[in-house]
Amino acid sequence: MTRSCRNSARRLVSVGMLVLCVGLARTPVAAAAESAPDSLQAALTVWREGLQTVTSIASDFVQEKRLALFRDPLVIRGRLHLSTDGRFAWETHWPVRYKLVVADGCVRQWDEETGRVQTISMRDNPAAAAIHAQMSVWFSGRFEEVADAYAVELASASPVVFVFTPIAGSPAADYLQSVEVQLRPDGRYLDRVRILERSGDHTAISFFATVLNPDLPEATWDVRKMSAGLPAQAVAAPALRNE
Repeated sequence: MTRSCRNSARRLVSVGMLVLCVGLARTPVAAAAESAPDSLQAALTVWREGLQTVTSIASDFVQEKRLALFRDPLVIRGRLHLSTDGRFAWETHWPVRYKLVVADGCVRQWDEETGRVQTISMRDNPAAAAIHAQMSVWFSGRFEEVADAYAVELASASPVVFVFTPIAGSPAADYLQSVEVQLRPDGRYLDRVRILERSGDHTAISFFATVLNPDLPEATWDVRKMSAGLPAQAVAAPALRNE
């Protein structure tokens, strides 16, 4: 892989993760449930209650990014860990080895090519602090704590698929067209997320080998230590529908 390709992959790793966290974390699920049709309200309630039983998550993922200006997609494979005590780790194993950890009031990131760790204090960086706060809300299910920024509809009942559309005037409306979220059959976590940007770019992230409530060792939050790689059979990202 050329240096330019590695740099592009590294940028898209972090951009994709932040779009996922910021774009989804502001979803007004609690508010939407109050005025939703019965089927949507029931699905949202099951999702929220399922999240409230989860204290930690470990999951492999495959992220496929399709850029409007390029024919071939960029596929990234990695693993995430999170805990409801506010800690979050996002790492990629292929095509670049990269890790980002949010813990102890800081955001730390490391990549194998440079071997360096960069640290951002959330106290000195309001944007990083906001991202962390939104991630905590999203993964804990405390949706009533966030502002009303999206309209939500139930696109499918089996499997459960929600489509979130930014409301005009909200910050996300400037760059997002919609976010599609497909839940696992048990409704307790995400199976797939599909993000459509106004630029024409598409991102699909599929989650698999997900373990709920694992005992996460302290090494999980060490930005220089990577977890085991993806299972050999997990090689494909979900296909994107043409719209």
